[in-house]
Amino acid sequence: MRRIMMILTILVGLTACKKNENPTVQELLDKGVEISVILDDHPADSLLGKKLQGGWIFYVEEVEGAVRIVSDVDMSTQSVWGCAGNEINGADSTGIGYGRWNTDEIIAECPDANAAAGYCYYSNHGGFTDWVLPSAEELEAVYQNVHQKGIGNFSASGKYWTSSEVSATESYHFDFSNGNWEISNKTVFLPVRAVRKSDQ
Repeated sequence: MRRIMMILTILVGLTACKKNENPTVQELLDKGVEISVILDDHPADSLLGKKLQGGWIFYVEEVEGAVRIVSDVDMSTQSVWGCAGNEINGADSTGIGYGRWNTDEIIAECPDANAAAGYCYYSNHGGFTDWVLPSAEELEAVYQNVHQKGIGNFSASGKYWTSSEVSATESYHFDFSNGNWEISNKTVFLPVRAVRKSDQ
């Protein structure tokens, strides 16, 4: 009986060691392993929807070894886009990565802490201060790679401001209820989520 117990103890120990030798992607992220190192052994899409630094990963930049993260809470549940009547030169980009550019342009001309870009720019959510208002395509990626996985706790209204301006009076919002970009007047009140980039 004693011999059987010893064998069982050894087997349990070996199983535990084997498990530790093959940590999950989430375990690697939790340990602070760099994104480029994780990508050496795991496909990019295995990172999507994983928890990291105050949010969820919604986009992977394989060449740079970096990811983009959407905040796990709304920065505001009701915010105007701001700058109504003021067309902001350079804040009309819609692509991935342009949330930073747009936000910097918006803040330079309208540094309103109580408008959509300001709620992100001035935030220190999760201990990080580099949050920005996402571009239209960034929120589309959030929709596809986070919301569609059943995570994110997005507002029941489904409509969130983007940093992509349309005109002096209008900007794009993204509707999580149907997966479309739509245009709203800058004075409309909508929820706000923030995004940031990290290489861990």
